Amino acid sequence: MVDLHDRVIRLITESKPTWKFDILDATYEITNPNVVDMQLKITQPTRGVYAVNGSIDIKVDLTDEITFEIDILYSKSGTGNSYRSTPFRLRKMNLTEFVNWPYKDYLRETLRQCAKNYIEFEGKFVAPVEKTCITLEECKFDTDNMPTMMKNGFYKLEAHTTYASLSVLVQIYDSIY
Repeated sequence: MVDLHDRVIRLITESKPTWKFDILDATYEITNPNVVDMQLKITQPTRGVYAVNGSIDIKVDLTDEITFEIDILYSKSGTGNSYRSTPFRLRKMNLTEFVNWPYKDYLRETLRQCAKNYIEFEGKFVAPVEKTCITLEECKFDTDNMPTMMKNGFYKLEAHTTYASLSVLVQIYDSIY
């Protein structure tokens, strides 16, 4: 007999998310343009569909000296100072750790569909990332590998690296498809 707890856990982990999101804005600040530069633009290729175009120009080989840290803030209304911390946070990690987990699990599949020169590897990634220019062409991020349940509202993803900061504003809503 299968334990009820095991059935619930399997249902949660095997289920597809019941929500979708729109990317409303992306802002960034480069602290060392000799190492990395970025151009991002949110577009709406078709009604109700948002995408990201742009480039990330990595001008030197990146090693594990670079760090990544991500905070996710939530607001029901999306106005002013109404954003509050959520439990969704990625502790400071080096390049190898970042690429092997959040990049691999949440970004790589999308980038395969819409990017040129993205970080691709088989098995386990080991730094460095060689200098390159990653080009994004109408990248539409899906929710397939995301948490199954997310509260409707506005979220700010604030990513900080050694050489740049990125803030992405998204609106999450129930999926009817």
